[in-house]
Amino acid sequence: MAEKRLQEFYDEISEDLTRCVQFWLTHSHDDKYGGFFNCIDEDGTVYDETKHVWLQARQVWIYAKLYNEEEQFNTQAVLQAAEKDRGNPNDGQTHSLGTRGRHGHPTRASAAGW
Repeated sequence: MAEKRLQEFYDEISEDLTRCVQFWLTHSHDDKYGGFFNCIDEDGTVYDETKHVWLQARQVWIYAKLYNEEEQFNTQAVLQAAEKDRGNPNDGQTHSLGTRGRHGHPTRASAAGW
């Protein structure tokens, strides 16, 4: 009985994770300027274009971790998502060094060093 319940719980978590990853793959990527949006309504609408540095790093990290450790996410879509938005330290853009607006300019808080 306990093993059956444990398997049901695992299956439910796996379905939730799949739904969550698909949502982020579909809605969080800024295809125009790069990076990820994190202020997204449940229907996928971006309501604030600020790109917080913690999410930029976390999203690349989670895509890489899922790709490397979870067979169901070992797909080209997940790998490309991590590689596409990880940034290039040699391109002269600093959108991942602090909280930035959509166009890569520092927000007031990050410009003040907060």
